[in-house]
Amino acid sequence: MEPIIRKLIRWLFILILLAGIVWTGIRGYVRIDKGYRAILWDKIRGTRNKIFLPGPHFFPIRAIPPYFKMSLFPDTEKPITGKILINLPYMDSLVHAGDFKIEFRVTLYYKINNEHLFYLSKGENYADFKDEIKQTLLENEKGYFINKILQIILTEKKEFTKKLMFSELYEYSTSLLKERYGSNIKITALRHTLISLPDIQKYREHYAIADKFAKEKSTEYVKKMIELNYKKRKSKTLTDIEIKRLKNYIALMKKGHDILPFLFMEKLSDKIRVVVIPEGSKGIDFRKYFNFFKNKKQTK
Repeated sequence: MEPIIRKLIRWLFILILLAGIVWTGIRGYVRIDKGYRAILWDKIRGTRNKIFLPGPHFFPIRAIPPYFKMSLFPDTEKPITGKILINLPYMDSLVHAGDFKIEFRVTLYYKINNEHLFYLSKGENYADFKDEIKQTLLENEKGYFINKILQIILTEKKEFTKKLMFSELYEYSTSLLKERYGSNIKITALRHTLISLPDIQKYREHYAIADKFAKEKSTEYVKKMIELNYKKRKSKTLTDIEIKRLKNYIALMKKGHDILPFLFMEKLSDKIRVVVIPEGSKGIDFRKYFNFFKNKKQTK
């Protein structure tokens, strides 16, 4: 009986060994598809200090599922895309003449290089890094449009076209991303798609009229305030603060500044603390306001 039992044990051992070899061969073989990269971790060696590229690979330790993990990353990241909307100055006041807004979509195609991808995979930074790129692209393109391209529309007489606008944005954004992220990413394409572009020549004509009207109204308002406060001065009711404020208005006008934003900073009432800011305007530089009105009671 003993020889038979020994033979059975021996054959059982051989079968188990063969099953283990077959299982290891089947489980250990893995193919990384084209368009993807992989980072591996196993319980014995930890994270492999290598990016595995597309093709067949053999990892025997994969036969023990809890001991092995493979994370796949695309070779080219999913494109980053978003819409940018620019409301042109005085848009609301000129609604009768047209819908003066510019809207377009920007799409970035890019790759994360292997070294930086390996660094990102060690923590939870991979998704955050992609979100950061998107935020950087969209916010800076909109800011550049308002600060630079909008000035081309408002101050230059040359024809403004979609080609000119997108060429300016492309040069700016590619330079920005290269400066910000260096070799960590590679830009494969940056595309802009127009959604809405009004008749710029028509807008320029209406803008010139609206801007002139706004400046005339602001000048007229100051003149009335000077006249009104002159009467107060005669009756000894004009305060030193009011006198100083009017002198500052006059100083600004003499220097050619548009004082309309400063006038909108005035309170509607001493009891109701409200500040009115014109929608669709070029914005208010608060630093100018506080430089001219340093009195604590005024700046609060």
